[in-house]
Amino acid sequence: TEEQLRHSQKMEAIGLLAGGIAHDFNNLLMVIGCGCEFAKQCLEDDSSAHEDLDQVLSAVDRAALLTRQLLAFSRRQVLCPEIVDLNKRLHDLIEMLNLLIGGGIEVKFVQGDPLGLVRVDPTQLEQVVVNLVVNARDAMTGDGLLTIETSNATLGEGRKQPPGDYVRLSITDTGSGIPPEILERIFDPFYTTKPEGKGTGLGLSTVYGIVEQHGGFVDVDTAPGAGTTFHVYLPAADGEEDASMAIDLESPCDGETILLVEDEDAVRHMESRVLASLGYQVLEASNAAEALDVLIGGAFKIDVVLTDVCMPKISGKQLADDVSLRWPGTKIILTSGYVGDTLDRHGVDDLAYPFVHKPFNRRQVAAAIRSVLDAPKDES
Repeated sequence: TEEQLRHSQKMEAIGLLAGGIAHDFNNLLMVIGCGCEFAKQCLEDDSSAHEDLDQVLSAVDRAALLTRQLLAFSRRQVLCPEIVDLNKRLHDLIEMLNLLIGGGIEVKFVQGDPLGLVRVDPTQLEQVVVNLVVNARDAMTGDGLLTIETSNATLGEGRKQPPGDYVRLSITDTGSGIPPEILERIFDPFYTTKPEGKGTGLGLSTVYGIVEQHGGFVDVDTAPGAGTTFHVYLPAADGEEDASMAIDLESPCDGETILLVEDEDAVRHMESRVLASLGYQVLEASNAAEALDVLIGGAFKIDVVLTDVCMPKISGKQLADDVSLRWPGTKIILTSGYVGDTLDRHGVDDLAYPFVHKPFNRRQVAAAIRSVLDAPKDES
């Protein structure tokens, strides 16, 4: 127990360090990504530089994903569910998974078609996939085959799980299988059969918690010498629409004014350009005090306050609470490159306000803004 406590404290310290690095790194990615998007708009579609910028933007997306995975093992995430195409998400992850697995193990991806959509937090979905893939890799010695498969599933009555339509993610290894005496404990926190220093015992328990939080469940098929398959069932969200994909980037606004609050000059400049390119009138503030001066001045009707969370003296969450109390008709969106406990300390864990994680692109922030502006009054 003492060893587990020391290990937990070490993981916490590493997580705090990683959180600070991720925040600064995500701010840099904001500037790089938004700058590339603006540069693309100045070029012809068939320009060779256009293709180069697409490669940079792809690298920005991968860097953001790697940052999230760096934090995933030890940080609780702010839950930001979206309508997700599981096949597309897995396709985007495959290259990283191949690097994670290393040589000797073949990865096979079998896509269900057509496949239902799911409403999940993409970051936590990626964490589930990575944890299960790492677990499958460690179950195989030498060469092996790791199969990732998606399919639709309909469950009837008579099971302990709720009946209905699900999207199933199955990850199969060709390892030695799980003995019956171990199977009942695989989701226990800190339980591991790996040698000391080779595992935390948190991988599968994290998978279990995330899937359960999203209203799903996990099944396991295994037999000694016959490998193991983890089946992740997530409730289907067919009929729902991904708001970010429905946004018309050419005319998404209706003359609204946004007060942008960001203490990093380069990030604020780039975010302001993004919002202006969407057609919004943008006012800028470098801290919460400046933002309150703008609101108190009353020279402008502010429709949305888009504020960073972690700022000196007065945090974005404190600003949001003050604005909600004094100007109840003003919508609020929080944003940050931090995750987990750093946000918890600023009171963001209750998700009282919409949240957009940095780095975001034009489509993501446009969807977030329209979501709060177009929401019925009793939902805002």
